Formats: sequence, structure tokens, C-alpha cells
Amino acid sequence: MEHPVIGLERDAVLAERARAMSEGRGPSFVVTDVLRDGLTPLPGDCFVGLHACGELGDAMVTTVAGAPGTSLALVGCCLQKRRQLSRLPLCPVPGMGEQLELSRRLLGLSNLTARDEGVEASRSDNLAARERRLALHRLLTHRWGPIRLGAEIDGLNRRVAQRDLSFLVARAFAHRNYRIYVSGNSVSLIGWWFERVAVGG
Repeated sequence: MEHPVIGLERDAVLAERARAMSEGRGPSFVVTDVLRDGLTPLPGDCFVGLHACGELGDAMVTTVAGAPGTSLALVGCCLQKRRQLSRLPLCPVPGMGEQLELSRRLLGLSNLTARDEGVEASRSDNLAARERRLALHRLLTHRWGPIRLGAEIDGLNRRVAQRDLSFLVARAFAHRNYRIYVSGNSVSLIGWWFERVAVGG
């Protein structure tokens, strides 16, 4: 018997993109925020988390652990991506308590690699992508005011930062419906950023 496959995504744009890619033959996609709305498991359900960052992976484990007859396949990552300042063990360990509470800063170290070649890109490529993200952050902050670090690529796949800066800026502005500013301001803002970096501002 074939079971329905339902994709859960909190970003409506990404859910629509996934629907278009599946061309009606794949799973259906529902826009929801699992951390806010939770999951409603039924016996026989199998939850699959691919790239389930930080708190999302923890929420899936906790939900499935409390739902008899359900199963979970999880590829977690980015353990530091959570609203709380630290992470406690999912299963209590008698006598360990606070010793196993890890801060977000410490959890972020789990993404580091001592090798020059990472899973997706080389260390130098990843550093260049970080520089482009910071450049985009400064562009957005200069034009629209302060935003939190990381917000510069909200709603975008983080791999878009592996492309050149002009592509990243265009995607970020288009996603935020800043298109009316892109033609006139993106070039001057990019120039402003390069000038600031060149003079050490």
C-alpha cells in the first residue's frame, strides 16, 4: 500500500519552488512552522528530517519518542540554530545535568572541520562565501537599517552564497521584494561596500 508523502516547510516561497520541481508527481508540500505548530504523529508515520537544523532535529526526536508506532530518519546539522542560549541532552543523564548543557557558541564548533576540503566546499570557498554574506549584510543594513547576522539570507538556500556577490545580492533583494531598489541602488551599494572595505571603514 502506498503512503502519502508530505513535505513540511515554513517558507512559502521554498514550498512553492519544491512543488514546481516535483511537477505534481512527488510529495505534496504544506507551509507550517514545526517549532511553533508542532507535529501530529499517527501510528505508522515515518518522519524524515534532511538537514533538520538544530532545534528542529531535537523537536522531531522528542515528538517521535513520545509517539508509539512512529519512526524517524534524521540527518541533523547546525546544532547551534536554536532559540535557547544552550542545549540540554534530549535524554536525562543521572548525575550529569548541567555538565552536558552546551552553549550555542560551543555547538557551532560542530560545523568546523580541520581539513582543507569540507563536505560541500573547500575551506577557502566557504570563507569567501562568508565574506559575501557579510557584504550582503552590510548592504542591507546600510540601506534599510540594522538586521541580525544571518538574516541577510533568510528564505534563501545558504549555498547561494557560493555564487558571486552580484548574484547573491540579486537573489536576496528579489526574495525580499526589494526589486524596485535593485536597478538603481544595488550597483551603488556594492560600490559603497567595496569602497568601505578598501579604506578599512
